[in-house]
Amino acid sequence: MLNCLYGFSQVAEYTLQTRRFSNAVWIRWIPQNPESFASDVINGYSLQRITVSRDGKALESEERYQLNGEPIRWDTLNQIQDTMQVLKQVFFFRPGHTDNVQEMLRNIEMQRLSWLQANLWLMKDFRLAVNCGLGWVDFSAKINETYLYELRVWKDTGIVKGAQYAGLYDEPAIPQLTVKNEKGRNTLLRVNHSEYYWGYIIEKAADSISAFKALSELPFVNGSKSDELWVSDTQILQSGQAYYRVCGIDPFGLRGPWSDTVSIWILPEIHCQAIEDLRMINDTLFTFRWNLHENLLPLIKSSGISYSSAVDEVFQPLNIQKNSAGWQANWPAGYTSVYLRPHCTDLNDISHHGPVAFLQPIDSIPPAEPEIIKTHCDSVGVVTIRWKSVQGAAFYRLYRGNYRNTEFTDHSHQYFADTFYSDTIDLKTLQDTVFYAVTALDSRYNESKQRPAACAVFDIIPPPPPAFLSYEMVGKGYQFWWSQSHDAAFYTLHRQGEQELHLQIDSAFFWDTTANSGGIYTYYLTATDRNANISEASAKLTLQFPAIKNIPSVSSPICLNDSQKRNCYVFWDYPEYPGVSHFRILLLSNGRKRTVGTAKANERQFCFYGFLKQKEEEFQIIAYTKDGLNSR
Repeated sequence: MLNCLYGFSQVAEYTLQTRRFSNAVWIRWIPQNPESFASDVINGYSLQRITVSRDGKALESEERYQLNGEPIRWDTLNQIQDTMQVLKQVFFFRPGHTDNVQEMLRNIEMQRLSWLQANLWLMKDFRLAVNCGLGWVDFSAKINETYLYELRVWKDTGIVKGAQYAGLYDEPAIPQLTVKNEKGRNTLLRVNHSEYYWGYIIEKAADSISAFKALSELPFVNGSKSDELWVSDTQILQSGQAYYRVCGIDPFGLRGPWSDTVSIWILPEIHCQAIEDLRMINDTLFTFRWNLHENLLPLIKSSGISYSSAVDEVFQPLNIQKNSAGWQANWPAGYTSVYLRPHCTDLNDISHHGPVAFLQPIDSIPPAEPEIIKTHCDSVGVVTIRWKSVQGAAFYRLYRGNYRNTEFTDHSHQYFADTFYSDTIDLKTLQDTVFYAVTALDSRYNESKQRPAACAVFDIIPPPPPAFLSYEMVGKGYQFWWSQSHDAAFYTLHRQGEQELHLQIDSAFFWDTTANSGGIYTYYLTATDRNANISEASAKLTLQFPAIKNIPSVSSPICLNDSQKRNCYVFWDYPEYPGVSHFRILLLSNGRKRTVGTAKANERQFCFYGFLKQKEEEFQIIAYTKDGLNSR
């Protein structure tokens, strides 16, 4: 797109206006003061195009191009001939009054310009022609460049009298057209008004978009300050489809782009038929007869039945099925009575409604059972139960049971509309759980099934303390087992000594391997329930960890390289020490150690495949026992 750029010289005696078309740029200039201009003697005009950027990047130096070559000059003694020649150059002429029309008029918009402003009477008076605005057409503009146009007016002294710069306007926006059609009234057309246009041309076509005709010989003008222009189409069609489009007329007298084509159907008056033979089959199904007249079917886009609980409420679509006698539908859940209304939508998307019908069945179906959201018991024994509302429910009822799998009894002794309930229990009874159930009732007191829910009681009594059952030295540490406490959520093992320890444990056993060798430690246990109640401490247990000694070290291994297979073999000696589980092979290279493999307790060799030992590299072997001792 050709970009906009504006700049003005210090002398601004002429107004430059620009406009871009699909393949051309139109430049027009008008004197600021026609009276002073009439007293001057014009020696000529020159028009230059200045390129300031290309492909979105500013040029280091401006590129100037003179569109008209030499300045356009007139001989005031022979105004008609010279004016005709100028109009030929700037394309202000009527077809047939110049040569090479097809070559010069390469743009349909330029033809409209020449017809509007190059009437023959302009050629008879040079000053009048200039006052009405001369112009130039630039056919060499490119879409990837930004331009500035400069006009210079030369006087008889050869000095520039006035200069004016102007940027480039893009094509004007496309007008927006909407159509409004009401029964018994003319079609109303609404145009979103733009200050760029002073008038609008509205065209209409009937039954085909190929034969548009203007609604008026003169443009429609928005005489108010409103942002909308309303036009009434008095040419009423009896039937069929009408198409409309609009374009704007700017101050140059030029047409802008056409709007999108909109259409409307001219339809006869439509009456939506009423529902007949409406009756219930059972508690969940009803039937009726309803059909549109055959002559209306070609004019209708969609049709159906909607329902509501009241005439003045919003109607919702009803799912209906065809049967041998007419139509049938399922009763809407939760409704004690319904209003049914037929409707249809014509080709213009206008809705038409038929008479409303009323139906009230004998209701014996209860609502759905409530869904309980949350139960909670606080520290003072207040229980709160919340549940979701049920469609069609008018009341709710609460039941309670103190034990699982027992019959619930009515606890609320009343019906209530709220979706929550508060109860109070005695925490001293130390109930683990209390059980509730909620039911929903409709306006006819049909009661739903019970929806049970369990609520954990807030516990204020700590669990009994655990007791150590046994202990055993395993490897480097002691393994403990203790009794489980009723209602305990977890246990805490406390260790006193050189390194104190307090660990939360979910199970009833633990293996302590973190104590110092030879250290003496005292252990005891506490139990904690889900409400953070902590039991008393268990009996204490004092133990001493034995001093751990290292097992014999492994002598330096022997290494052999197999250059042909590129393997390295490592051999070592070690006595049959009891409890040895495996050997670990380490490679020492550049001051760093890394494990390269392991060997079983009965193995004394290891093959390092695809590796040849270098002189600066060494191997180290470490033996490990089942109890975690090593030969380091």
